[in-house]
Amino acid sequence: MKKAKKLVVLMIMVLSISPLLVNAKAENVNKKNSKETIIDSLLTLEENIITINDDFTKIDERKSQYDFEFKTNDNKYVIIKQAKQMIIWTEKEIKEEDKIEFLYDLKLANKDNSLKLSYFENPIFIYGDGEFNLTSINNNLGVYKFEIIDNKVTLYCDIDKISHANYGTYINKHDEQIEEKEEYEWVEVYREHTDSATGFGLDNYKVSNSWFIGQKLNFANVNLIKLDIQAGNPFKGNTDEISETNFVGEISLIKNGEEYIINYENLDSLPETEKYNEGDRITIRELDSPKYIVSTEKISVSNQGKDLIPFKNGDTFVMEQLEFDFYAHFNVYSVTYELIKK
Repeated sequence: MKKAKKLVVLMIMVLSISPLLVNAKAENVNKKNSKETIIDSLLTLEENIITINDDFTKIDERKSQYDFEFKTNDNKYVIIKQAKQMIIWTEKEIKEEDKIEFLYDLKLANKDNSLKLSYFENPIFIYGDGEFNLTSINNNLGVYKFEIIDNKVTLYCDIDKISHANYGTYINKHDEQIEEKEEYEWVEVYREHTDSATGFGLDNYKVSNSWFIGQKLNFANVNLIKLDIQAGNPFKGNTDEISETNFVGEISLIKNGEEYIINYENLDSLPETEKYNEGDRITIRELDSPKYIVSTEKISVSNQGKDLIPFKNGDTFVMEQLEFDFYAHFNVYSVTYELIKK
């Protein structure tokens, strides 16, 4: 059937009915669509989105358990006929804008003479596996439970809350357009300690007899001081001359009264997964085991860092003086990650 003819027939149909489309999985509250909204939605359809397959099957008996066997992998639907109400269960949720076309195609495919045109005025839509309590909508309705296992759908209900059932399959082009996006994550596969690192600022000095670097900080006129994190010895020979820097991160010290907040971050970070393929590997540098010490005198600590205080981002320390010495130490690791499917 051509779309233009389908729209004309359907517009005539909606002038005489006002369908009530209810998504019982989200809420059991009736929502009435205005005729203007329905007609407007029909006029915007450029192609057939819903196609009901020619496999409409009626089970003309009242049971407490129905086992529906489907021969294809197309979307499944079940129609529950109870009193003067039609409940439409679908395997997947049907968008509001597609429900009118679904009802129209379903009316054409219908082989159940008991489903009168008036039943298509107020259908109740539910979807997915689970239990649906429809007693608040109508006293004649009950609790309907659906289970999906491969191409078999089982319906459980009280025998006095169902007259009979119909089932079949349909195709929804919107489902075809929605590809399930596979999710990936970076997983650590190898870690190697490669170096040590310390803070690096404007007023640096060597700590003790090592190349480790301390700084004199002055918060008299500022509330924030940032220091680079230097990996490895930047000095040339045994001199205090800077030969080459190798920055791997940044330290920030924030003054809040007599309290100081200390944070650090890596310079390297894991990239977004979208531009990589499963199994790809990437190696970055990461900081670990952060420690620090503050003093009103020039800092002198052993290489083993026995006097250092471990810290994590957001930790604080108190200093009354605005000018003091600061020293931080980190371990630097070369860490390899592999992109793995979640």
